[in-house]
Amino acid sequence: MLRACARAGIAPRTMHSLRRTFLTRLAESGVNPWAIRDLARHRSIVTTEGYLRLNLQHRPLVDAAEL
Repeated sequence: MLRACARAGIAPRTMHSLRRTFLTRLAESGVNPWAIRDLARHRSIVTTEGYLRLNLQHRPLVDAAEL
């Protein structure tokens, strides 16, 4: 994992943090939640909704930063 991060030019990350980032970016891009659930192999859509809620909860902060 360290070698892959070095090749990508990013700071070392755990596999879990990269997975969360990937799923969150999908949610931010408007990908269907059911498709995200299937990609993440979540058993329940409720688990996937956490990524959607996280995105909506922080949206005002992101919008305010884009000056």
